[in-house]
Order: sequence, then C-alpha cells, then structure tokens
Amino acid sequence: MLFESEIVEVVCAELQYRGYRIEQKLETTQHGIDIIAVKNLSRIRKLYIEAKGETSSARYSKRYGKPFNVGQIRTHVAVASHKSAEVLSVNQKDYEVRVGIALPENEGHLKAVERIQPILDQLGIAIFWVNMFKLVRVVSPWSM
Repeated sequence: MLFESEIVEVVCAELQYRGYRIEQKLETTQHGIDIIAVKNLSRIRKLYIEAKGETSSARYSKRYGKPFNVGQIRTHVAVASHKSAEVLSVNQKDYEVRVGIALPENEGHLKAVERIQPILDQLGIAIFWVNMFKLVRVVSPWSM
C-alpha cells in the first residue's frame, strides 16, 4: 500500500530526473498543492501536482493500511481534478502553467481515471501513475 507521502517522494524524484527543480513538497498533514516543480524551457514552466495515496497514512484511522474503497477513490480523483482546474483557471502571464495528478497505479484508480480521461486530456491534466515498485509512468497530453 502506497501512502500519499511515498507517492509525493517518488514523483519528486522522477521530476528531478527530468530536469525539474522542486519548489514545494508538502507533507500529508499540510494543505495546498502537494508538489510544485519548475523547469526552465524556452519559457519557465511551473508544474502543479496534487497527489493521493491508496490508504490512509493516519495510524489512528480506521482505513490505515486498508485500501480505499471505490467511493473514496472517486472522491480523491474528483478533488484532485478540481484542484487542477482551479490552478488552470488562474491566468498567469509570467510563466507556463501545467498541472498533474499523482495516483497509485491500481485497479480502482485506473478505472476512476479511465472514465474521465478524455476531459483530463482536454484540460491538459497529466497523470503520474506510481506502481507498487515505486516506478512512475506519466500519461500526459503535453511533453514533459
């Protein structure tokens, strides 16, 4: 079971490998965009990523160590999509804005995203899939 903090760590490492500088990396208990990464291209790109795990990281939680159910997964994907849409709604002229969602690559999350993949592509929202071996597979309508 991957905790959100592990997803954040793995995705940050992948982004650094791809030439991004990590500007913000939040802990599970902090509020805001989980990852903000910057890359100098022909224009500065800021990448905002919302991450979700596949189980609760709160030891006192009833869900600790147990996989999230279908309803919880749908809620997580909806919340992450909404945060991405909020970021895209802010008109930024100083740099290029890109957004993504980092999720565990498991059956529940794959199905939830598959149902809305066309609109995610239209909005320009990349998906950073993290598998149980902590490898990242990026599905993106834009080049990294």
